Amino acid sequence: MNQSNEMATLSLKIPDDVRTLLKAWAAHNVSSMTCELVRAVRERAEREQQKEAAR
Repeated sequence: MNQSNEMATLSLKIPDDVRTLLKAWAAHNVSSMTCELVRAVRERAEREQQKEAAR
């Protein structure tokens, strides 16, 4: 997961339903909610890059 040795701390306020999803995904994938959040952001970034490249 970690593509960089540098890490930043981020405090988030998220809706309860999003937290519930993150917690369920983390349990299913035997990972942390942080890992799941990072994965989701990276997947989104990849999709956006693919859309841009297709234009």
